[in-house]
Amino acid sequence: MKLHEKLRDFMVSQLLVKTLLVGVVLTAAVGALTTYLNENLDVLRTSYVVANARRKLRTGDPDAIGRAVSTLVEVARNKPYRKQEMVDIIVQELFRKWFARTPGVALPPTPPAMVGIFRDSLRALLSIPRKDENDHSINIDLHQLALVGKKENPIYLQKTNFKDVVLWGSEFVNVALSRSDFENADLGGVRFEACGMEDLNLKNARMSYSFLDDRATIIQHCEVARSTIDESLIITGTRVQLSIRAGEIDLERCARLACKAPMVEMVGQHQGCQCPNPRK
Repeated sequence: MKLHEKLRDFMVSQLLVKTLLVGVVLTAAVGALTTYLNENLDVLRTSYVVANARRKLRTGDPDAIGRAVSTLVEVARNKPYRKQEMVDIIVQELFRKWFARTPGVALPPTPPAMVGIFRDSLRALLSIPRKDENDHSINIDLHQLALVGKKENPIYLQKTNFKDVVLWGSEFVNVALSRSDFENADLGGVRFEACGMEDLNLKNARMSYSFLDDRATIIQHCEVARSTIDESLIITGTRVQLSIRAGEIDLERCARLACKAPMVEMVGQHQGCQCPNPRK
């Protein structure tokens, strides 16, 4: 082969190699740019969706609020790193806005339209997995809420998963809560009145005096049969932490609670409960 032919072949091979390298670099660059643009478009799209949902939460329209909550719950499920943010939006812009309790003010019955919003939004909120992308527990803080039904028309919240939820200072009146899970929930200063509380899991639920509300956890005229109220976490001290005023409690559990006096106060039909093993 002549020298000029060898030189030509060498130059062609070098050109092909360089062309290939340029192609590889361009492909990688286009791929990186595409990924970058898609990620940013996704962030922008999510931000728009969240902003639109927040606007709907402020309308007071049940259908709009329902769609907004569903949207925020979907974002929380699909983007675990934004889970706590979505929970906080639902709590602050829905529950705090429409169902907040003002201490010392008489509570009117919750309007029927708002009852549906509360129930559906609460179940949607509590359906969010309780761990974030780092396996840390998310915080659901629903303190100082009020839900008031009527004697002839109670509000039904049976089988609700309140596990690990903060509820201190809240009020539930004429609410059916049977078979709900309150394990590890903060019930400090919560008032339950005329509620159905049968078959509740109250293991390690915090029953305590609330200084802000100036009252203990109160269970008044409630049916508490077969509930694990004796397994709740009652703060030790000389102040009453749990006040049970009439209602129905299993005798064995009532006796165990009597052993926790003076932290537990029982008024009415249960005040005669005796601790089987009184402390000396």
